[in-house]
Amino acid sequence: MKDFFVSYNHVDSSWAEWIAWQLEETGYTTVLQAWDFRPGANFVLAMQQAAVEAARTIAVLSPDYLASRFTQPEWAAAFAQDPTGAHGMVLPVRVRACDPEGLLGPIVYIDLLRLDEDAALAALLAGVQRGRAKPTVAPGFPGEAKRGGRPPARFPVNPTAEGELLMTAQQNERVEEHPPARGIVEFRLETDLESFQQIKANFLVDLAHMLRIHPEEIRIVSIYQGCVNLRLELPEEAKKQLEYDLQHGTSAALEAFRKQYGIERIRFDPQVEAPALNLSAPLKTPKRSLTWLHLSDMHFRSDGGAMQFAQNLVLGAFMQDLPGLLAERELAPDFIFFTGDVAFSGQQEEYKAAKNFLRPLVEAFPSKKPLLFLVPGNHDVTWDMINPAIERDLRRKLTSHDAVNKYWLESPMEKATGLLRLKNFWDFVNDCSLLGQPAMGAYEYFYLTELEHQDLRIRIVGLNSAWRSTRKDDTKAGGRDIDIGGLLLGQHQVETALEHLESAEIKIALLHHPPASMWFQPFDSQMQSVRLPHFNFVLRGHEHQPTALGLRSAGAEWMHIASGALYDHQEYPNGFNAVRLDLDRGTGVIFLWRYYKETFKWRKDVSLLPDGFDEFELPKPRRRQLHSAAR
Repeated sequence: MKDFFVSYNHVDSSWAEWIAWQLEETGYTTVLQAWDFRPGANFVLAMQQAAVEAARTIAVLSPDYLASRFTQPEWAAAFAQDPTGAHGMVLPVRVRACDPEGLLGPIVYIDLLRLDEDAALAALLAGVQRGRAKPTVAPGFPGEAKRGGRPPARFPVNPTAEGELLMTAQQNERVEEHPPARGIVEFRLETDLESFQQIKANFLVDLAHMLRIHPEEIRIVSIYQGCVNLRLELPEEAKKQLEYDLQHGTSAALEAFRKQYGIERIRFDPQVEAPALNLSAPLKTPKRSLTWLHLSDMHFRSDGGAMQFAQNLVLGAFMQDLPGLLAERELAPDFIFFTGDVAFSGQQEEYKAAKNFLRPLVEAFPSKKPLLFLVPGNHDVTWDMINPAIERDLRRKLTSHDAVNKYWLESPMEKATGLLRLKNFWDFVNDCSLLGQPAMGAYEYFYLTELEHQDLRIRIVGLNSAWRSTRKDDTKAGGRDIDIGGLLLGQHQVETALEHLESAEIKIALLHHPPASMWFQPFDSQMQSVRLPHFNFVLRGHEHQPTALGLRSAGAEWMHIASGALYDHQEYPNGFNAVRLDLDRGTGVIFLWRYYKETFKWRKDVSLLPDGFDEFELPKPRRRQLHSAAR
């Protein structure tokens, strides 16, 4: 017996197919005329069999459905078996504005009207569930006696007989006439995008229950991966309630919700993290400059499948469009920085594909070839080269600075075994040495180099944040990435990189993971927050979201710049950036570009910056040093 027979008018066939598809993706079975009634079958008998043998009938409500004489018998068969609605055998789903009357009138329907796809999916899956709609986290306390100064709570929407929370058509109309204020809330979850997609519907329903609003009042603004950064638009009153509960720490429901979904951070009305825009003068090409192209997260595949096919389309457009994009801004890169995840799974064939991409990229600048610098990311780890027993032992032992230093300086066999996970990456790096990338020895895991440019000494350090990244399919549980809170840079790597740093006028650090973030063990993260500000620029990837921050910490001013993903998938806002420093004025400009799937073109990214670029000033001590070197 099938779970659902989907009854619909032909005008609403796209809605019916969407509903059936989503239900089957969740594990239900369906009968749908467009899919199951094949040529040669007796239509009337097939319809009767579907209506009688399916456990429940979904009626796709619209004016055309209610006006049709042929759809009535389809739901009437189920209604006859359950006239009181005790078993929910007739389940209306409203997709267009209409007012059911007669026998359908008293039956509570699932309302998808005016919802975006994510909210509609959440409402559909919640509505088809049998039994109570009790949330998985405790509702917030509705009283005010124990919450001095608490803002008034929203009046809870009453559950219906099916347990689904519904807003009436009249309420929807009032919302349209007097739209309430809305705000943005950003949730940062300790999971990856693939795992989150499996729990997204439950997340939205549980959040709605906790805030005492309907799921349709939640709109997804954007989802970025790495760790999942989920931006939601909520009613302003619900946002204020959530902000109050977070600040006062007295909501058990909120704490349970955060723990259940691994929510690491909640921000309210987050602003675009980029330097303040300065368009007081036209963008000018400096006489003395330093320019770099910043790429990250390419995820090269070699399986010949659909993902590789789509990747080739996006990266092919990148190679075709890049010369014109740079010429438009009069940019001639001195360096190409690639901050990790060159490959998808650290396989040799993937690195061959990457080399076939990078070599023509460097050679695309015939007058002055830029130097290439790469660092590894977690996708560059070859999992097959990780020994599970040794890995468990290292996770147990490497929990302090002393233990990590001893590992690197006194344990050559353990070090050699641990570095095998990145052997394919370092072999690839050495193959790229002709492109400017410093060659690596067998037991080296980071590099530093110093060179001269325009009479300035520049130190570039390639830090390795992936040497402790581990095998996901053995250690990933409950949607939490095992790398979170487990990665290390280590004092040995950082302090060696900082030696003689003051001899350089410009100091650039490259790494994959966000520095001093939740990805690292706390003692290591604290060390990074103090030591990494000694660099002028820290460039990284991993989160697939462009970021440019001017920071002041540890008594120093520095720039933290993240590149978007050069390729995640073709529906994703893939992106990259470039930076040009004016060595005479002590200023810089960051340029952003992204891939527009609608046109299959790479163009300036105006979604974050009005004209796709932004100017910033270097810290005053650094400007003075550049002026002194120029004289």
